[in-house]
Amino acid sequence: GAILYGPPGTGKTLLIRAIATHSGLPTLVITPSLIQKKEYAGSTTPRLKTLFELITKLRSCLVVLDDVDGLFMNRQDGEHHTTREMKTEWLQWLDGVIPGTSSTMENRVLIIAATNHPWDVDIAAMRRLPQKMYVGLPNTEDRLDLLKKWFEDLSPEESILHYIVNATEGYTPTDMYEVLTSA
Repeated sequence: GAILYGPPGTGKTLLIRAIATHSGLPTLVITPSLIQKKEYAGSTTPRLKTLFELITKLRSCLVVLDDVDGLFMNRQDGEHHTTREMKTEWLQWLDGVIPGTSSTMENRVLIIAATNHPWDVDIAAMRRLPQKMYVGLPNTEDRLDLLKKWFEDLSPEESILHYIVNATEGYTPTDMYEVLTSA
C-alpha cells in the first residue's frame, strides 16, 4: 500500500490514473462520499461489506482511496460510533490485504491512497500504507517540460517559455494550466 500526499493541484490524481492505466488492473476509486453516504441508519457497514466482496471477486485490482483523510480522519473523543466502526472495518480489511499481497499479478490487490492533508490521517491507517510519496510543486525543469507539452502545437520561442517558467515559480500544474488557458 502507498499514500501520495502533497498540495492540491500537484498531480496526485493524474499520477494515480497513469499507474492505473499502466497496471491494466480494474480500478475502484473510493471516496469518502461514496462510503459515508447515508441512505438509512447503519447503511455504511453493508456498503463496505459489499465493496470488500467485490474486491475479493475481482481477485486482482487497484483500489484508490481518494481524499483518504476523509475516510481515516484522526480519531477523536466523541466520534460517532458508526464512524469508528467504519474505520475499524477498513483497518481490519487492510490488515488482511496488504501484508499478504501476492507477488503475482493473478491475485493482487494494490492500494493507493491520496491526500492533501497527511497529518489528518489516522496513524493506524498511515501504518498500513507503508510507502509514502510526496508529490510537490514542480521545479523549473518540470515547469518547462509542462509548457513544452502544452504548447507543442504552437512552437513558441524558448525565451517566451523561460519567461513563463520564471513567472510561475510556486505554481502547481493546475494553477499554471488555469492561468494559461484563461489568458
